[in-house]
Amino acid sequence: MNLSLLQRPKKIKAGTQTMYVYHPSVVTTSATLEPGDILRILDVFEGNKASETTLKVVTAEDWQNHKWGRGVPSCRKDYEDEMCDCEKELSEMSEAFKEKVHYVLLSDVGK
Repeated sequence: MNLSLLQRPKKIKAGTQTMYVYHPSVVTTSATLEPGDILRILDVFEGNKASETTLKVVTAEDWQNHKWGRGVPSCRKDYEDEMCDCEKELSEMSEAFKEKVHYVLLSDVGK
């Protein structure tokens, strides 16, 4: 067992290569995001303190599918001038990608 997975990060930057583990303080399950899922951070909305900071995330599997264009629009942020779905606000995203995006609290993820 890797106990470092349970450490809560204090600071996260969007777009880093690090993946994070979903580890909610109140353990619940849903049809889309479950404890232990590996997450890719797309954006960070900083609150006044860490407990109020919200992260825009996708699962690692959905990120790989987006990056390579499997089942959802392929990621364009590295090679086109137009903004990619993963960079847009929720209201501007394609429906296919919007279904993959989740918003979680910083306190609900660990490295």
